[in-house]
Formats: sequence, C-alpha cells, structure tokens
Amino acid sequence: MHFSVKLKDSRLLGLLVTTIILLSGFVLYELKYFSTPLLLGFDGPYYYVQVSNILSTGHLKYSDPPLAFYVLVGFALLLGDVVAGIKIGSIIIVLIGGYAVYLIVEEITDPIGGVIASGLYAYSPHLARMSYDLIKNAMGITPLLFSLLLTYLAVKYGKLLFSVLSSLLVVVTGLTHVLDFAVIMVITLLEFAYLALKKCDVKFVAPQALSAIVLLALGFAYASIVGGDPYKGVSLIRMMILGESSSEIKHTILLAQLSYPLLIGLAGLISCSKLRISGRTLLLSSSIVLIALNMPVIPASFLWRFNLMSAALCPIILGTLVGNIGDRRLKVALALVVIGAIIPQYVFQLEAARPSISIEEYRELKQLVSEYSDNTWFIVPDVKLRYWVETLTPRVSGKLSDGGIPEESTPILIWEIRRGMPPFRGRIVFKGEHIVAYEIHRTAS
Repeated sequence: MHFSVKLKDSRLLGLLVTTIILLSGFVLYELKYFSTPLLLGFDGPYYYVQVSNILSTGHLKYSDPPLAFYVLVGFALLLGDVVAGIKIGSIIIVLIGGYAVYLIVEEITDPIGGVIASGLYAYSPHLARMSYDLIKNAMGITPLLFSLLLTYLAVKYGKLLFSVLSSLLVVVTGLTHVLDFAVIMVITLLEFAYLALKKCDVKFVAPQALSAIVLLALGFAYASIVGGDPYKGVSLIRMMILGESSSEIKHTILLAQLSYPLLIGLAGLISCSKLRISGRTLLLSSSIVLIALNMPVIPASFLWRFNLMSAALCPIILGTLVGNIGDRRLKVALALVVIGAIIPQYVFQLEAARPSISIEEYRELKQLVSEYSDNTWFIVPDVKLRYWVETLTPRVSGKLSDGGIPEESTPILIWEIRRGMPPFRGRIVFKGEHIVAYEIHRTAS
C-alpha cells in the first residue's frame, strides 16, 4: 500500500512538473507570436482567410483537411478575434500533446522519464518551427500522440476500449493533416505487423489499422474529406521512382538536422529489445518511421517537412532511453545535458519566426485596399501576397483569367516592388515603398 501511494504521488508530481514545463513553453510561444500584430510564417494569413470564411459562410474557402480550421474558429469565437484565436488556440492544441508524451514515457519508464520527454517535446526546435510555419501540421501532432498512447495502453493492458478510442483519433488526425495521418498510419501498420509476427493478439491494434486504411481509401475517393491531400503521397512516390532525390541536401537542410533524428532512431532500434512487448512494439515502429522520415534520398521539397515530424517521435524515443537509466542522478544529469543542447536551437527557431511580409508592407496593402470600392477586383499573382490581401478583402484572384471576376469590375494588379517589373502593366494607381498597383485592361492576360 505504501509503495502504491508513493508511486501515485510521484505520478501526480510528474504531471505537475509537466504542466509547469508546458505552461512555460506556452508563454514563450505567445511572447513571440504577439511581438507582432501579424501572423507568422508563409501560411499565417492563409489560416486567417480560412477561419474568417468559415465564420462568414460556414465552410472553407480552399479545399483542405478541415478539422484544425474549425477548432480555430472555436477559439476565435471564444476570444472575439480571429488573429488571437489562431495564435492562442493553435499553441494550446500543440502543447497539449506534451501530456501524451509524458504519459507514454512515464508508463514505459517512470515519472522522471516522462518529465524529461515532455521537456524535450515542449522545447523541441522542430516543434517551434512547425508551430509557426505549418500550423495545421503542428496541431495534428496532438491527436497523433494520443493515438499512440492509447494503442500502447491497449496492448499493455489488453483493453479494447483503448483501441477503439485510438482508432477515432486516427480519423481525427487524418482530418487535420495528411503527414500526421501518414505517420500514425504507418506506425499502426508496423505495430500490427510486428505483433502478428510475434504471434501476439493483434485485435488491440486492428481497429486503428482498419480506420487508417478506410480513411485513406475515402480520401482518394472523396477529395472533400481531406482536401485531396493523399495524392501528395502519390506525387512523392512518383518523384522517388523518377530519381528526384535530395542532391541539394547540403544546401537545404543541414546535415546535423538529419543526424539528430537518425541517431535517435537508430538508438531506439537497438534498445527496444530490452522493453516489454507493448513498449517494444511502440519504440520499434516509431524508430523505423523516424529513420524513414529523415533519409537523404527523399526529395528536398518533402524532406524538410518530414524532418520536422521529429518533433513528435524524438521526445518519446529519447525520453524512454534516458528514463530507463537506473541511476537517478545520472538520468537527471543526462536529461539536463540533452535539453541544454536543444534549447539554443529552440530559441533560434523562435527568433527566426517572422511574418512573410513586413508590417510596413501590410499597412500599404491595407491603405491600397481601403481606397477602392466594391467595383474593384485585385489581381495578385504572388500567392504569398495574395493571402495577405485576402485578409483585407474577398475581391482577390491570382490572375485576370480566373473565373468569378465580375465583368463590370475594375482589375487592379498588386505587385511587390522588390520583385522587379510585373508581367503586364497599366496605369499606376498606387505606389509605396513596398507595393505598386496598376489598373489593367482585361486583354492584358
């Protein structure tokens, strides 16, 4: 009884420390986010457009896995502001995943291992980069992690209820982001295959595997379900078959960025045999996927995104490795060394995050749009700039030949001065330090 109470107290203390770690991470994320009134990353304004369109019309403007946007709508309504809803809501969802990381590693090792893993997650430089540049991807990590947790518990304790809940989270992941879904699907299928190979009961992984396969099939059949994203996988396979590898890897992702997850994955493969079947199944599958995601043969256009998925898997694997060290003082000392090593990169990613345009350029766009009536239609070929214009007005197209532009409207081309001369020009109607606008004729397209 005394041991049971002591163990329960240590778990509660571990959860308390994890909460403090995640709250401190939340504060750091938000301090960076609210250092500017703009949204960060290339896709920042895209989220504003999608959330605003749901609020005004009830549906997405652009086809995409929908769940993250609807979650952000809830935060926008709660906070009374779309930008605040995105900035605060996305980070809350992302950091909740830290509890799943804690619980997984705490179950496999002990509360100290769980706390170490949650710290590796909260201060992951991969997660920091993803949270600002790939918001939907980052949010999808949370259901992915909780699905891994529930599958682990299902295998360990033989509870089919955990399997059913995990399979639902597989679907939630798929409705959030395709890469997160691909990771959880492959891990689940590997777990199923490994348990079958070991002649263990596979029924505790079967619902998850079935859910993943069915959702993938539906995603190919009905683009509206996940925005047609499964075809990105087809594109990747085609590129690899054609030999379009990352020959420019040394220029796009530093070797160290690949070395870290590859070494962690290799260490996970080597050490997983010492674990019980439930932990071994999870660690083996996660290590294989982590290594696969960081292979230099992957085309560069995919590899940088795949590398960022290390945010989900490295904390679990490394936390388990450190957590299984018998000497408590050595365990804590090694954890401090590892976390101390990643903190500089985490801080670098926070400092590097910025909007895709300056606040001065945004003000020029705002001034330009405000000067024209509803009879004006803005033509913005640059997709990055177009998202920002769409935060100010729905009267935007990528090119003059796009459908849906009213015949009676006056087309205004918006162009960044730093990009040189536009492909076609007309009478200049606005010129600032960053933006120039032309009134153009429809024959110009």
